[in-house]
Amino acid sequence: MSTGNASQKFGRSNAQAGLVGERYLSRAAENHPRVRSYTTYQSMRVPNGRGGRVNKDVDIDFVFASGNRAVLVDCKMWSSKHFYWSLFDTLMKGFHPSGKLSRNMEMARNRTQERLPGSQVLAIVCFVPTKGGRTPKGVGLLLWPGRIRSYMTNDALNKISRYLGEPTPPNAQIQALMGSLTR
Repeated sequence: MSTGNASQKFGRSNAQAGLVGERYLSRAAENHPRVRSYTTYQSMRVPNGRGGRVNKDVDIDFVFASGNRAVLVDCKMWSSKHFYWSLFDTLMKGFHPSGKLSRNMEMARNRTQERLPGSQVLAIVCFVPTKGGRTPKGVGLLLWPGRIRSYMTNDALNKISRYLGEPTPPNAQIQALMGSLTR
């Protein structure tokens, strides 16, 4: 999603926070001993659905790829005042319901996997610190639709590293798809 589209949909301050969060994760990935060696794609469109359906309001913040594996990452910068968790696809802030969880990453993972038969695709949500350097009190029990797990930044980078293994160039199928989804 372009910054202009994000500003219209989520408001200027939320769109700016998203960009700050993505920059934070990018720098953290560059400093991780293994993750910095993976092929990385940023701000990718979601593959078209069956019948060519396009959802322009959804993007994939990062894709890290190696061999026949890819990890899709959605970056979040949420308030540090809460312990976040989920109950039947409902977001909980502490003990208070706070709305339904988005199915966007589930859709992104499913559509990407459909387009990459023979490859393995994992989707995760990564929480980065707020401007004040604070993080939520906890996200380990926050499970998004499609069983997509949430991680704090360092845990997310370690999960990516374990999942992708030794860095190798992504296979031709992943490279071609990611090239077609570049904004």
